[in-house]
Amino acid sequence: MSGVPTVSALAARLDELFAPWNRADAPGLVVGVRQHGEVLYRRGFGLASIEHGVVNTPTTRMRIASISKHITASPRCCWRRRVVWNWMPASAATCPSCRRWTPSRRCGS
Repeated sequence: MSGVPTVSALAARLDELFAPWNRADAPGLVVGVRQHGEVLYRRGFGLASIEHGVVNTPTTRMRIASISKHITASPRCCWRRRVVWNWMPASAATCPSCRRWTPSRRCGS
């Protein structure tokens, strides 16, 4: 099927996208992509612990708390229902760089 990237092409693009976080002196992240029950991509980038120099791996467990549910659910609901959503108050409190986003956005605009 044309236009559908291969798994290796997807991995290469995601590696490039997350390369800035793959540092030995800064916190990182773990990324996973799954489609139809199949794991297509699993990688860790950067450090899990700066203090101890522990790198992220695909099996690194993150302590992300309950806020992740809201951040994950909001765009999905927006996409499914094309409604107005506002994630700014919770996000701005925990993520200063989120303050640059418009507080309320209409989906699809």
